[in-house]
Amino acid sequence: KYSDSLHNKETGERAIELARIGEDATRIANIARKLPTTFADTLIAHMERLKCSVEVLADRALIAAKTIQRMRNDIKYQSKIETVVAVCIGLQLHPILSVDLLTKAGFVLKSYEPEHIIYHLLLNTKYKSSIYECNEILRTNKCKPLSKEE
Repeated sequence: KYSDSLHNKETGERAIELARIGEDATRIANIARKLPTTFADTLIAHMERLKCSVEVLADRALIAAKTIQRMRNDIKYQSKIETVVAVCIGLQLHPILSVDLLTKAGFVLKSYEPEHIIYHLLLNTKYKSSIYECNEILRTNKCKPLSKEE
């Protein structure tokens, strides 16, 4: 017989939360498995998967649409780390997918650089936030914003 006690409700909620972690892991692994090997193609794949146009991403990341087009189309185009982090925030990529995109762009977040640690924290804890909030966090901590606010 099931008791509708507070303890059982908490246990049931915890079981749902634990199962959700496994579901998220499977979903992210499925996405990651299908990603191309290059930065440009991976960016295109994320934008298509999320149904995000160049213009929408430009607005969300505060990056010029031309820059995003170059990132997508010019295999030799070298982005700045701030721009790639802004794209990750603009796409609201899961932290694992953000690290993948940064790696494909040729960047590694360094654990001995405070600015990189803030990027890492933003990508892990604020990836659902706006670029404005992320830029505010950076400015508050005397770091250059990810992108220009117009």
